[in-house]
Amino acid sequence: MANTLIVESGSTKTDWVILTPKGQHRFNTKGINPSANSEMYLLEIECPELLEYATIIDSIYYYGAGVIDDRTRTIIHNWLKPYFSSCKEFQIESDTLGSAIATAGDKPGIVCILGTGSNSCLYDGKSITDNIPALGYILSNEGGGSKIGSELIKAYFYRSLPEDVSTEFYTQYPLSKSEVVNALYNDGNPTAYLANFATFLNTTENKTWRKNFLFPLFQEFIDVRIKQYSDYLAYDIHFVGSIAYFYADILREVLQYNSLQCSSIVQKPIEGLVDYYK
Repeated sequence: MANTLIVESGSTKTDWVILTPKGQHRFNTKGINPSANSEMYLLEIECPELLEYATIIDSIYYYGAGVIDDRTRTIIHNWLKPYFSSCKEFQIESDTLGSAIATAGDKPGIVCILGTGSNSCLYDGKSITDNIPALGYILSNEGGGSKIGSELIKAYFYRSLPEDVSTEFYTQYPLSKSEVVNALYNDGNPTAYLANFATFLNTTENKTWRKNFLFPLFQEFIDVRIKQYSDYLAYDIHFVGSIAYFYADILREVLQYNSLQCSSIVQKPIEGLVDYYK
């Protein structure tokens, strides 16, 4: 068995797993998205422990958010290559394909991502055969954490939240307009900033509002990223990501409303990828 590095990265968090004949080594770092930010962080600062194994890595399988074309693959390759200079094989693919492998394996299905961002694909058991394009956090991310955070912030400042929810929100996030605008225009990762507010839905005591808030956001995801595939009712549907995982109760309710069955909901695809490459 070769020494293999598996990387699964969203816009907020990245999981690194090294597989060796003697066992596994796991690390976590910040998220990476070469479509949103082409400046990569320094691994020697972010995770020096990972680099202790750099010289033994033979193969790297990287699945990440924002890997959409040769340009973004090159950004990731040029970032990793100096650290893992003795590595013989680099495979750099989208997080969507990684999620498909992790959940559907060698079986066909519709695979959906609901994390910081959102996406979906039609998968034939080997490769992605169709994909509704994701257009970035400003135009897309239906049902994802950044869209939830965006709608929540707007509802707060537009004074459309119920009074009890507004009070809860301000207690957790005493925001000012200038703070929000500065973060969105000057922060290097606005999608992660927005998605951070989605955790509020886990803590609010107003469960009726929570359901009413999330239901149309998940419905929009289904309308855009599931129902646009031909014969979508014929496929198993899989979900990956923290939003799908932590709000599975509402998500399943919306799916049922649309006569859809969910085959699996996985928080992190890294476990399925580890099993696949063992």
